[in-house]
Amino acid sequence: MLEITQYLQKNRNILDLLKENKISLLNINEFEKKLILESFEQGEKKVLKNALSAYWRA
Repeated sequence: MLEITQYLQKNRNILDLLKENKISLLNINEFEKKLILESFEQGEKKVLKNALSAYWRA
């Protein structure tokens, strides 16, 4: 997932399309998509890391 966030960081137009639900990410479910978008909205990768840790423990 880190690679995806790095790619979206470099390609903001793809991020905008993802926010508008005009594209989807292969092998990424809705919960993971939400976490990725939240990390960009808050501008902190820490949010994504903590949420993923909780996700994998569940």
